[in-house]
Parts: sequence; C-alpha cells; structure tokens
Amino acid sequence: MKMFLLTGTGIGFLLGIGLGLITRSDWPTIFLHATVAAVGLGLLMRWWGGVCLRGLRASLEQRRMAEIAARQKSQSTTGQKK
Repeated sequence: MKMFLLTGTGIGFLLGIGLGLITRSDWPTIFLHATVAAVGLGLLMRWWGGVCLRGLRASLEQRRMAEIAARQKSQSTTGQKK
C-alpha cells in the first residue's frame, strides 16, 4: 500500500510541475498545483491499490478453495473404487 501511495505522489507532483511549466505559470503557483496533484493522486493510487490487492487476495483464496475441493473430490472417488 505504501508503494502505491508513494508512486501516486511522485507521479502527481511531476505531473503538476510539468503542466505548470507548460502553461508558463509562476513558481509559487506551480508548486501549489504540484502539491495538490501529489496529494490527490497519492490518495487515489492508495485507494486503487487497496481495491486491487483485495481482489487479488480474493481470487487467490477462491483458487485455493477450488483446489482443496477438487483434491477432496478425487480422494473420495478413489476411496470408493477400492
């Protein structure tokens, strides 16, 4: 989660500076916009990263449960053949 937050913050800050330089704003305005963009994109990336990780964990848990069910089913069918 920290990595998502730091990545979003860095990208937001660089994006804010880049867009400020393109529009030829003065430095205090560029710094203010870059800071706001860093906070916004950092929080957005943190939220998105949490959603992504929860989905990944749920998917892995679902796969693990399916493997356990398949293993139990194969053990029960081999036990009946004897």
